[in-house]
Amino acid sequence: MKTKNSFFLRNKMSLVKTAICSFMLLGTMLVSAQGYPAADITDLTVLGHTTPWSVQTNLQVGNKLFEDRTYTVESVNSFFKGSTWIRTANDAKSYLGSNPLATFVAKSAIVVYIGHDQGLTAKPDWLTSTWDECPRGDNNDFNMISGGGLTTYWFYKKSFSAGSTVELGTDGGTKRSMYIIIVKTGTTGIEDVNSLEFVTISGKSIISTQTGSFKVYNLTGELLLSKLNVSRVDTNLSSGLYILQFTGVDGISSSKKIMIK
Repeated sequence: MKTKNSFFLRNKMSLVKTAICSFMLLGTMLVSAQGYPAADITDLTVLGHTTPWSVQTNLQVGNKLFEDRTYTVESVNSFFKGSTWIRTANDAKSYLGSNPLATFVAKSAIVVYIGHDQGLTAKPDWLTSTWDECPRGDNNDFNMISGGGLTTYWFYKKSFSAGSTVELGTDGGTKRSMYIIIVKTGTTGIEDVNSLEFVTISGKSIISTQTGSFKVYNLTGELLLSKLNVSRVDTNLSSGLYILQFTGVDGISSSKKIMIK
């Protein structure tokens, strides 16, 4: 499988803080640790596993992926870069109970993305029954690959309103890697960052004073268009609201909502 829009992991150590746990299930051990500030979520509670998880902000290259492994992020695709995320424990994959493995609370409206090991062909029911599967393939930003045997992850997503509790279930297997959790602010999964003053919209064309890479998403986070190393994109998109992401030659990405007429 090609991995153009994926991110890769390699081994490296780093030190993290973890979130306060406040809930216990019968017959399980509750893990408590010092709180870690995050803009999007709170009250992370780990159930049924002794290794705590931690809430992280600003997902970037070099971040350690699992609390109990030394894999680190080698490359992050632009869609997930800078996001809030949860560093899980890889050995939590051994939890096979029917009760939630972990919970957390949405501080604002969010979209939660679960990256699940594609090598586990039998996906857990809690994920496939109520979460939406993100598109796969070379032309989207919803894949990633890990350094531990080059494991490919496919993502599922679900929207949550402010104040709601997110319940996370079993990984569904013990022989592959634990799932990954990424959080995006808002109801679309893409923040409205109006920092593209150099980009204008003329009818169905997107015009920039700078050369760079353009990606256009619909409001559910599906990638519709991708153009590299250009300053103008002529689209055939229907009239409506979209999310534009522009990456300059310096590698810095910015996004904004755009209206196609």
